[in-house]
Amino acid sequence: MEFILGAAVVIVLCIILQVDMGIVIIGIEIISGLAVALSAAVVFLEGFFIFRSEWKEAALLRFEQKQKRKVAIYQIDGKEYKCAFPANPECMYKKDKVCKVLLNRRMSWVFDKYTLLTYVIWSVFTLIFAFAGIRIFL
Repeated sequence: MEFILGAAVVIVLCIILQVDMGIVIIGIEIISGLAVALSAAVVFLEGFFIFRSEWKEAALLRFEQKQKRKVAIYQIDGKEYKCAFPANPECMYKKDKVCKVLLNRRMSWVFDKYTLLTYVIWSVFTLIFAFAGIRIFL
């Protein structure tokens, strides 16, 4: 939200100062391209952690408040692990039910089915925006 407000302020200032709108449009394209590149890099890194994980059976224990979002806590082999992504609404989860999750022991992260679904959707949208951005620049 702050990004949109900041962009609106910059555009209004450019109009008031009579800056050539071609320069503003080029700046917006460059910033958008950098945002898509950053998002693609994050998707790639997250995928690296997911693909280096192993399937395990886990039981959902509880939810913890982490900053503004809740995080699901799973128990695997007697140890507790946090989910890598923020939790979806609690009604989507079933407590004390054994489920299959991906465990990355090095990072102590768990990737549940909702995390994997979020990752796939995020990857598809990132690829669409990346190809759309490349098409604009060519």
